[in-house]
Amino acid sequence: MENRRPYWQVAVSLLFSILATAAFIVIGIRLIGFLMPFVIGWIVASIATPLVNWLEKRMKIVKKLGSALIVILVLAAIILVSYFAVSRLVTEVTGLIRDFPDLYEQTETGLEKIGQTLSGVFVRLPEGIQNGWTSLVENLDDYMGNLMSKVSEPTVTAAGNAAKKVPYMLVSFIVMIMSAYFFIVQREDVIHWMKGIAPEAVTKRMAMVMDNLKYAVGGYFKAQFKIMGIVFLILLAGLGFLKIHYFVLIAFLIAFLDFLPFFGTGTAMIPWAVYEVFMGEYKVAAALLITVSSVAVYLAVQNRQAPDVLQAYIPTAETRNITLPDGTQVMINSRSTLLYPQRFTGDTRCVYLVGEADFKVKRDERHPFIVKSSDFQITALGTEFNVTAYPEEEEVTATLISGKVLVEYNDQKEQKILEPNEQLAYNKHTRSGSVLRPDMQDVTAWHRGEIVFRSMTMEEIFTRLERKYPYTFVYSFRSLREDRFNLSFGPNASIEEVLDIIARVTGNLEYKIVGDKCYLSHLTE
Repeated sequence: MENRRPYWQVAVSLLFSILATAAFIVIGIRLIGFLMPFVIGWIVASIATPLVNWLEKRMKIVKKLGSALIVILVLAAIILVSYFAVSRLVTEVTGLIRDFPDLYEQTETGLEKIGQTLSGVFVRLPEGIQNGWTSLVENLDDYMGNLMSKVSEPTVTAAGNAAKKVPYMLVSFIVMIMSAYFFIVQREDVIHWMKGIAPEAVTKRMAMVMDNLKYAVGGYFKAQFKIMGIVFLILLAGLGFLKIHYFVLIAFLIAFLDFLPFFGTGTAMIPWAVYEVFMGEYKVAAALLITVSSVAVYLAVQNRQAPDVLQAYIPTAETRNITLPDGTQVMINSRSTLLYPQRFTGDTRCVYLVGEADFKVKRDERHPFIVKSSDFQITALGTEFNVTAYPEEEEVTATLISGKVLVEYNDQKEQKILEPNEQLAYNKHTRSGSVLRPDMQDVTAWHRGEIVFRSMTMEEIFTRLERKYPYTFVYSFRSLREDRFNLSFGPNASIEEVLDIIARVTGNLEYKIVGDKCYLSHLTE
């Protein structure tokens, strides 16, 4: 029976959605200034947390008790480096604006000299090109005058406004430092609180999105910022050796070009070198070309060492077998994503999993095989193991079928070596792990298409059924929330057969399938 919503309900829902979106935008704009210190504090905390965790792991101390000094030192180091970097950039930008007229005159003189040198070639160009170039040169003064007025006036105004806001900026800075500290110390508690107040459906989707972004997008930006930083250092050394004015600012701006698509260091450095050749500064031109060549060599090596990341996504009600570049066999369960490189390079073979998969690792003692998921990772040489890491579930599990694996969890501060038929269950909320000996037939049931539930609530059962069948389960009852059930179904069981058995087991449950939705209710409702 088809279920249609009345038009007035659709209209009201749409109206409320529009009003809620508009209110969120208006309130968000008004609150952004107030919340900005906390946002910056969170960003600083995100940068500092990996270093804090690494120091804690090395020094074997507890974050909330003994690591206050480490947190403060890390924050101080980040703020100190940022202060000197920003101060130097501000100084150089200010000096560049002040000296811009003189720089423009020098550039104009140089272009005139180049024009005289190329006059013989210029007269042989088509008339349209000659006229266009002449017009451009004649109007260049006007262009630059307008540019200077547009740059200088806002700069002076901004400086005056900044001076008036010094007290506010000081308070914001203190709030940012305090929030960054508490975000580091209480990071897990904050995340847990946010998950607690958010709707369950939103939490599930955001968990999956964030896990994918952390590896794919986060990994990309991490690599790009690393490249940008090293290019900046190369340029800094080269331009500093040449004693170029404002070499820090210029090195930063040119390095930023490597972060942008379709641009690169050569976009600025090669025309600059050509200009210096025409000006007779052959040593400067040679040094610039050596610098840009060094950057090019570094980028070529990086591109060769950083292969493309491939993604294997398995939709609902499907499983898939794939072979990784090293020969490792992977069976991936439904609603799972496996991210892996086009080819394995370096000392390890690393992949990232969101969902569930079985790994039959190709043995290579010199290159351990690593499966990562959030702050949980498994290291193996040649072995078979099953990993369950769905973002909507509280536990991540690693079950060893054969061989031996090292399981690291809680930001790699704790570890356990598993023997065959052992399972490590890691609770993401409590950040604790326990070793179990599960029924291996239950663990590998999905390999055979079977469905097995052991001591699960109805909510957990319906969540897993949504991976097996292309239906969304809709229910509102609470009486079965804490009850746990043991159920098993064969590989060819239909959704109707599964729900019929669940209805019999619970005693008072009925269902209705409408499209891709399955509505569940008590018989008494």
